[in-house]
Amino acid sequence: MLALLPLLLAAAQSPAPASVRLDEAPSDLRLYPRGADGVGTVVVRGSVTGGAWEEIMLELAGEDGVVTAARQPLPRAASGSAVPFALSLPLRAICVEHAALLVLRAGARAFVAASWEGLVSGDVYLCQGQSNMVASDYWAEDLANS
Repeated sequence: MLALLPLLLAAAQSPAPASVRLDEAPSDLRLYPRGADGVGTVVVRGSVTGGAWEEIMLELAGEDGVVTAARQPLPRAASGSAVPFALSLPLRAICVEHAALLVLRAGARAFVAASWEGLVSGDVYLCQGQSNMVASDYWAEDLANS
């Protein structure tokens, strides 16, 4: 979260856009299932109406200090017209919570349109049994009991 601090401070000085609509977005404390490559995908889709913003950015930061970002330019639209956007970032399946920010930028101005915390990627196993239950490693992935 410390990596996001300069962006949050800059954003405090900027005016808000007229409207940001989110059609698909994370929620706090969300688990993203990992794919065969060991990675989940954080997706944010929606539209921006109003304001003179040049780009929209999705930034992902983990407790491990790793920060990744995806950017999309926002073309000028007629007054009142919505400009669609779609951003996605990979989320590695590791034991680290991530925070995400959706930021509008224009030159030195920035506005945090949305933020989410506690994003993780991985697997969920539901097991039923006694307290001495042991998970088996059927496919030799070396994931059991770890």
